[in-house]
Amino acid sequence: MFEHLRDLEIHYEEVMAGLSDPLVTSDQNRFRAMMKEQADLQPLVEAYRAYTAAQRDIEDAKQLLASENDEDLRSLAKEDGLSVIVSLHDIEMTRRCADRVLCLKDGRVDRIGAADEVLTQGYLEELFGLAAGSLSMPKEKF
Repeated sequence: MFEHLRDLEIHYEEVMAGLSDPLVTSDQNRFRAMMKEQADLQPLVEAYRAYTAAQRDIEDAKQLLASENDEDLRSLAKEDGLSVIVSLHDIEMTRRCADRVLCLKDGRVDRIGAADEVLTQGYLEELFGLAAGSLSMPKEKF
């Protein structure tokens, strides 16, 4: 499907270039047909471009999270007055990125608070039903 949309985008660019060609503009029937084609393609191409831009933004954000200092991200978000809500299942990434966490248990809110206060070894063992000592946790967090 995306290959087809990419092909439509290429064709749209060709149509747009053709509309400024003197040979096309001098032939009213051909010009009219190309204008109709351009009008038909434009909404699809704009939606495809918006989708691909969003995909690039997502990939950029993932790379930023993986490569930047967490404090840099937090200060950037605070400067811009931003809040982000995300569902994570990676506990270590949650520790690195989240200021506050909300944990669910049996489909209900079980705990809310600062990441370092909520994501303790004891609570995680309780939450996931694990025996004491079965989690490998970095010592500096506890």
